[in-house]
Amino acid sequence: MTTIAIAGGMMPSAMALGVGGEFRAPMAVAVISGLIVSTVLSPVFVPAVLPPVLSLHAPTPAIIAAAEARVIHLRIVIVILSCRGPRESWTPDVPAASAKRPQVGRTCGRERG
Repeated sequence: MTTIAIAGGMMPSAMALGVGGEFRAPMAVAVISGLIVSTVLSPVFVPAVLPPVLSLHAPTPAIIAAAEARVIHLRIVIVILSCRGPRESWTPDVPAASAKRPQVGRTCGRERG
């Protein structure tokens, strides 16, 4: 879709329309040609090159262990962040005597009030 839009937008320049059009026409033709060639070659080139490249970088046990450790650390951080309550600097818009703190977020086993 973007290739069609860009090629369509470059057509007036490629046809040398307007003042100075003959100056921009060669660049527009080169852009349109490059877009068409890359669009045609991408579905052929990427599937042909991807399997050999992926086989060069087969994951080792050390890489797998490091990735699993990162996932565990990320899960711990998510749990910690999800257990945080509202900020202590929260101030209500109503007088303090009648204000009640809203119940926000997870309690994570703690009483809120």
